[in-house]
Amino acid sequence: MPEHQPLSAARILVVEDEPLMRDAVAQVLEESGFAVTVADDGRAFQRAWLAQRPDLVVLDWGLPDADGADIAQQVSQQGEVGIVMLTARGGLEHRLQGLEQGADAYLVKPVDWRELVLTVRAVLKRLASPAAPESSASRFSPRHFELMSPKGVRIKLNAQECTLVEWLLRRPGEVVAKEVLMEALGAHGDAWGEPRLAQTVSRLRRKIDAHCPAWAPLSTLHRVGYSFDLDAPVR
Repeated sequence: MPEHQPLSAARILVVEDEPLMRDAVAQVLEESGFAVTVADDGRAFQRAWLAQRPDLVVLDWGLPDADGADIAQQVSQQGEVGIVMLTARGGLEHRLQGLEQGADAYLVKPVDWRELVLTVRAVLKRLASPAAPESSASRFSPRHFELMSPKGVRIKLNAQECTLVEWLLRRPGEVVAKEVLMEALGAHGDAWGEPRLAQTVSRLRRKIDAHCPAWAPLSTLHRVGYSFDLDAPVR
């Protein structure tokens, strides 16, 4: 969402095929001050997306004509749009897959409405956080959710990946503890915090490898944490 835009002005798209759940989620979010649009399947999502790109998508997994995880991946490629998955699929593998596809948060039905609203606000707050200064080489731009490889290839990041890189670059080349990074991702103390961090790191590595296979700026110190070096050599 645009920098300095009030959270209450955020546009939220609710994608849910079950009418009672869809109406309930929309009502709760509207009563919390958000501008809400709804869609009941993948085609309706595409129409709503093209009409006015939202700041955040609340997304069900099982849609009649689409896979919510595929939609999450599509949305995450836009970088600055938040994703909260709200689904009945609560197994670990589904959680990990949803986070791997780009979800910023994963909630399981039935959900306490207070948790939903607080989660939405937390994701929007991360998206709206003032951008950190760009690197001297302009190779990481949190403002534009973008990382540039040494070869000049632009790599689009989603909100989780951008937050991860930003925190790692506060101590470039040094190991940052897992606990610090989980806190930055809003997952500290969460039972799913470490898997969520691991999935974000894994997804970021794959993106970098796909764009610049010989560049390895992200390193792991087993059981301790991660480091990121923009100036890592291209082998």
